[in-house]
Amino acid sequence: MSLLKFFSRKKNIFNQNDLQLVSDYFPNGEADMIAGTNEVLLILEGKIGRAEARTIFIQSVNMSREPLKFDRERLVAHLSVYCIQHFNNAQIDKFQSYLTALTVANNIFDSSPISVERDGDGYIW
Repeated sequence: MSLLKFFSRKKNIFNQNDLQLVSDYFPNGEADMIAGTNEVLLILEGKIGRAEARTIFIQSVNMSREPLKFDRERLVAHLSVYCIQHFNNAQIDKFQSYLTALTVANNIFDSSPISVERDGDGYIW
């Protein structure tokens, strides 16, 4: 393999399990991911770029849906690994509220992130 081909190969960042999770958590695909990315940008008041907000959103949704108790401490531990410096306490609380709303909307009402909207300090779907 030539050196150019080696560097031009695109990494497949998702394995088959990841692709299944993406389709389960984001049934509307890119539209759901854009909606969640926009909410992260809104929560963080635009302090970070779109690509980083998207990563935070996708990884945090994945973590919040694991079959462990999802609470503030678990969210802080998750964010501490790669992006806690972007959040203050109020923003962590807002993000936890958003992730909880996504989980409830998905599990009870089979709604996706594009269906969850901000309503004052809370969320509706």
